[in-house]
Amino acid sequence: MKTKPILAIIAALMVALATPTGTPETAQAQTGPIKLNHSLAGFDTVEDYTLSPDSRLVAYCARVSGVLSLWITPIDGSTAAGQVPGISTCASSWTWIGADGGALMLGNANPYPSSASIPTLVETTAPYASRPLFTLPAGFVSYRQIRWSQDGQWIFFSAGQTSVGQFAVFVAPASGAQPARQLTPTIAAGQGGAWDFEVTPDLSRLIVVSDELIPGTSELIGRTLPSDLLTGALDAPQRLSGPMATGGDVGFYGGGGTGTLLTFEVTPDLSRVVYFADQEADNDRALYNVPLSGSATPVRLSPPLGAGTDFSWIWTPSFGYARYMVQDLTTYRTSIFRAPVAGPASATTLMVDNGSNIGFSPSGGGFRGVLSGGRYAGNVLQIILSIGPFGGQPAAYVPITAPAPSGVTYTSPDGNTLTFTSVGTDLHRIDLSAANVQAVPLTGVTGAYPILLSNYRVVYGNSTTLYSRPLYGNNTTNQPINGATAFSGSGALVRLAGNDHWVVFRTATAPSVYELFATDLGSPRVNLPIQTYLPDLRLAR
Repeated sequence: MKTKPILAIIAALMVALATPTGTPETAQAQTGPIKLNHSLAGFDTVEDYTLSPDSRLVAYCARVSGVLSLWITPIDGSTAAGQVPGISTCASSWTWIGADGGALMLGNANPYPSSASIPTLVETTAPYASRPLFTLPAGFVSYRQIRWSQDGQWIFFSAGQTSVGQFAVFVAPASGAQPARQLTPTIAAGQGGAWDFEVTPDLSRLIVVSDELIPGTSELIGRTLPSDLLTGALDAPQRLSGPMATGGDVGFYGGGGTGTLLTFEVTPDLSRVVYFADQEADNDRALYNVPLSGSATPVRLSPPLGAGTDFSWIWTPSFGYARYMVQDLTTYRTSIFRAPVAGPASATTLMVDNGSNIGFSPSGGGFRGVLSGGRYAGNVLQIILSIGPFGGQPAAYVPITAPAPSGVTYTSPDGNTLTFTSVGTDLHRIDLSAANVQAVPLTGVTGAYPILLSNYRVVYGNSTTLYSRPLYGNNTTNQPINGATAFSGSGALVRLAGNDHWVVFRTATAPSVYELFATDLGSPRVNLPIQTYLPDLRLAR
């Protein structure tokens, strides 16, 4: 008799947990697809498109009577698409600015070696307008890099007095209301200047690779930024890297000089910088760690490279470890090493060798790591997918063998779910946040391409039909989402909005004619064990 009140309390608690809190989102069924692009006379095709980070807008480039133009429309098609004046090209790169997509940058943020064509900034609220992102200061002829503050209010860029050197870093308000301020010194002829830089997310530190202190020798240099970026007093430069041997520099192109530019990475907690240099001896390339404050001397993290090998990649250091890739310059096979950020080099571990298209990713909120790709055993290429504790030794990584992966993996944005393909079987998912790693089939998801993964669902294509299904829960229906509009053509393209509601796809509606459609998938967590809905948030810019 005494157990009934306890059971009642437990039952009430379960109901409370399952009840939406705050402002609940009404459960919605799937609707659509709806056509997003305009149907003006002379419409030729949609060339490309992009979705705003808050899943509110779609910007697309269209060809009308042979002329390119840029258009913006609400993702739900509630109002007609509007044309942005002054745009007559289709951007090679799109960058949304601000969490609400209040602006859109058209152009390359990292041209090589630099560019005189300044990117365009588009205001995405009607009436739409466009203008050059910034004006090059007097005496500067090109830009090399662009970095945005997280709130979209500030632009940092490096500009050169020539197209290949004498770079300096500037800051300007994104509004364009005030001219840019120079943050690093003007460099003499023959010097490279600030040829790589980053600004910490809190806008407190500027880190550059520059030869401003010793002409011809690139070093890692830090500066504390004033709270008033335009008028506050600038701090003196602080050398972060160690003393350079003759011929030594911070930064180099990996893969024997033909690969990716490798310079430095800041740890997510903003406490340290890991950087590449040959500071101890010319061509003795190594990875180092130094406090971002410069309060201690650098520590070498990598042992000497083997003969005929070179660095080729580094992943952003996280959870106390840096992982980097080394390539054999003859066979092009790769190896991945794990280095504790605190060092020393003797603690660095070889995680996998003889790799081909092999990669590493942190998952499960940093709880686990994933090694995936191919590895040669002798001359036989084997597909591998191994999961283990993030900081674990190689032996702690357990290979997934049932079913055998075919080499293609997809990870959800939150890193908690991994899916992989396997020849002749369904797509499988793994909950990386669970205590036990287990591959679970997503029944009926076979021959699937393309595959898009959100935190809650998978979107995939099979023949001319696009489907959606939840990753978890009791709903195992593979729901068609493109209706009577076939998903077809060599230029067919699909993208999943960040709020998990909308899928936007480009498909052929006539020979060489592509149009844009959107389907509202409904509520993202329908049929999950506990349904806690939060409203879609639009952050102020």
